[in-house]
Amino acid sequence: GELEATFMSSVCQSSNLQALLERDDLPLESCHLQDAYRTVLNEDHRGTRLADETHHPTTKPPTPFDLSPGVYQLLLQTLNKILNTTLYTGVNGSCLFVPHCVLGLDKLSVRGVIYATDKSLPRDSNVIFRREGGTTLRAGKITSIFRASYALPNGSATNATYAHLDQYDLAVDQELQKTYTQFGFAGGFICYSARSSKSFVVSTDCIISHFAKTTLKPPNQAFIHVLPLNKVNSLCLG
Repeated sequence: GELEATFMSSVCQSSNLQALLERDDLPLESCHLQDAYRTVLNEDHRGTRLADETHHPTTKPPTPFDLSPGVYQLLLQTLNKILNTTLYTGVNGSCLFVPHCVLGLDKLSVRGVIYATDKSLPRDSNVIFRREGGTTLRAGKITSIFRASYALPNGSATNATYAHLDQYDLAVDQELQKTYTQFGFAGGFICYSARSSKSFVVSTDCIISHFAKTTLKPPNQAFIHVLPLNKVNSLCLG
């Protein structure tokens, strides 16, 4: 009963506040408060808020942009891995040339969960993922989401959405890791708090779940606890 009452109270408070923010007679000083509230309102779509199941945050129209050389090479590696080929080389004029120009997105929905770039919705950019063809769980932050068009080896054209992520490296302190890994996937794991130089381009199928990022207390403040959140792509764990 208490849990249902809490949900009901939260929904009512949120609805009342949204109605107040739509009024035309609000003072100009409240603009920053309105912007901050709308940002928080559109975050945290991780399968943990039942009241948000029918809510879809606004999405900006796709924006064309050119991939950087490094991200472009990562995309080619991913396509070669997915399609089990070595034909994607990035050489202009080849039958499997992939254009550098893609359509940038600020967020996407995977199995009903919203994932976003770090510039769009920072908390929704922290994800657990795996590399294409890999099984090792990794923690990372989504820096860009884009839709790429390219030719398949059979000659047909297609397009798909990919995410570019910066990785948080796994901590090597095994004693510290055991504190959390003893509980399996649900307990999470420990990573260094600074993002590493390693980055990956992955398809949406490789995104497993969001994670809650918590900086450890001194003397372990150089580490973060990566805690998986509950709406998980079980197919990626098999």
